[in-house]
Amino acid sequence: LVVKNFPQASLTIVGEGEEKKRLQALVLALGLENQVNFTGEIAADKLTGFYCTSAALVLPSRNRYESFGIVQLEALACATPVIVADLPGVSQLVKRYKIGLVFSPDNLDELEDKITWIFDNPKAAGELGRIGQVVVAENHDVAKIVVQLEQLYQSVLRN
Repeated sequence: LVVKNFPQASLTIVGEGEEKKRLQALVLALGLENQVNFTGEIAADKLTGFYCTSAALVLPSRNRYESFGIVQLEALACATPVIVADLPGVSQLVKRYKIGLVFSPDNLDELEDKITWIFDNPKAAGELGRIGQVVVAENHDVAKIVVQLEQLYQSVLRN
């Protein structure tokens, strides 16, 4: 476990979901109550604080049909590095722009290696986050997307 090598490390799990009770039981069974915090649902305007104070966002998706994962855009917008499962949709942004770390779903050793890399390489991890922030600002800004959609609709209407 990461906490053996980095006893100061902690994990914050934000939100509600079908896995929450199972994860809470696992945390208790492993004796990690002091390292893992379940926040429950957080208001959107409060999420930035979590992203900005985190060493990384980990998106450990396991469902091949899970979509893009907007949380990675939010984290990257705050210059927080991301670690995502190698699934279509979820890893697309990270792979395309090389702005984060990718691990095989259900491969806990590989996930541990990626998290350890973040702690062992804070400067490089910070740079990944900063590059990700630029990519998000340039390619995923809401105002720019609206303009692109308007141009697309106009093009369709003309043809």
